[in-house]
Amino acid sequence: MAKEDIERKVDDIMQSLNGSDIPGEEMHALKQYFHDALERNPGYRSYLASQLSAVPKEKTTEEIDIVFKRNRRKGFAGAIQRFPNPIRIIISLLFITLGLAMIIMPTPASFEMYTIFYFNENDGFTLMDLISLMIVFCGVFTLIMTMSKRSREEQ
Repeated sequence: MAKEDIERKVDDIMQSLNGSDIPGEEMHALKQYFHDALERNPGYRSYLASQLSAVPKEKTTEEIDIVFKRNRRKGFAGAIQRFPNPIRIIISLLFITLGLAMIIMPTPASFEMYTIFYFNENDGFTLMDLISLMIVFCGVFTLIMTMSKRSREEQ
C-alpha cells in the first residue's frame, strides 16, 4: 500500500472522528487500538529500536541521577537539611528537650493513652513515653548528622 493511500485513510478517520459524538472512554479505546496496531508493524518497531539505540547511555543515567537528587530532599529530613547548620543544631536541641520534657513532666491519666509495660500497679512505660523517645531520637539523629556534615565540610 502506498504512503499516500495510508495518509488519505488516516485523514478520513480523523475527519469522521472529529464529526462524531463518541464518549471519551470509547475514544481512548480507539486510541489504544491504533497504538497497538502501530506497535505490531515491523517498520515501526525497527524505527523505535533505532531511536532507543541513538540515545547515549550517559545521558539517560545523568537524567536519572538528576531526578533522584531532586526527589532526595523531600519530606521531614529534606526540610531539615535545607536549613543552615546553626539552625539545625538549635532544632535538634529543641527536639531533644521537648522529648525529654514530655517524659519527665507529669501528664493527666486521660493523656497517657495506653500502657505498654507496667513497672508496678501505678506506673509503667506508656505509648506517650514511646512517642517522646522517638522525638528524642529524631533530635539526636539530626544533631549527629549536622555535626558529621560540619566535620566533612571543614576537611
